[in-house]
Amino acid sequence: MSAQLPAPATIKRGATLGAPIRWALVALLVVIIVFSFFTHRPNAHEKLFASVTEAVQRNDMSPVAKDFNAIQREQLTRASVGRLSDQLVPLGKLKNVKETTPKDAAPRHYTFDVQFEKATWKGFMILDEDGKITGFRLKPPQ
Repeated sequence: MSAQLPAPATIKRGATLGAPIRWALVALLVVIIVFSFFTHRPNAHEKLFASVTEAVQRNDMSPVAKDFNAIQREQLTRASVGRLSDQLVPLGKLKNVKETTPKDAAPRHYTFDVQFEKATWKGFMILDEDGKITGFRLKPPQ
């Protein structure tokens, strides 16, 4: 008496999972596109304001000094920046900067909501014609 082995499995040629995979890829693509529309990506002004804010918190303006015009750059002393730094450090790490500039704002005048770990402050920045910072201010909520 000999044991019979089962027949080897066969794969049908032409049988694919093409349609379900294609639908899954289309659904994934739709999710990615919708996600990209509803997530916030920082604009150039938000990135600049965030860079300066982080430099102030470290009380080291050297990485962003080039972003200030020549007159303002001379005023970026450790003492003057240190006063603001002393106020910002207790707020924790900078989490987000969102531009809130009104449509009727003066040209090159920008406002921001500046979110730290422990508080949200208002930020203000003025740029000159060359895109250099001529005014930078942060203030606590009222």
